[in-house]
Amino acid sequence: MSCLHQPDITTHTSMNPSQILGHVQMDGWFVVKGVIPTDEIETVRIEAETVTAVRGASSPKRGL
Repeated sequence: MSCLHQPDITTHTSMNPSQILGHVQMDGWFVVKGVIPTDEIETVRIEAETVTAVRGASSPKRGL
């Protein structure tokens, strides 16, 4: 899966939870630095791709 759009996480570190959720609703995802341990990022990405391939996306999202 390739990402067409990736927010610059360095500019969003001061966003409040409501703003972050707004991006999740709009794009279907959002990077929040430090939430997933670095050594687990690849596993989480693969699991997300697998679930999406099996279940499909609930609606088209920008950036996916």
